Amino acid sequence: MIQLTGARAEQDKVITPADIEHQIGGITGETSEAARKVTQPALVAGTAILVGFVICVFLIGKRLGKKQTTIVEVVRI
Repeated sequence: MIQLTGARAEQDKVITPADIEHQIGGITGETSEAARKVTQPALVAGTAILVGFVICVFLIGKRLGKKQTTIVEVVRI
């Protein structure tokens, strides 16, 4: 009996419709419902964290700008 190895063994493998569907789903992004259920809340949470961070940076920068502002007085003679 001849033992098949390497590329020859891969050629003799039977491809099922489920294999094709799985490969096409991976290419188009339609992998599974479980992945979609996790992605949506993660996207919302990530957006909320990003918006909160931007607001905090803005407020801290505004406060530091007030502390370092130079006041110039003009006196007329």
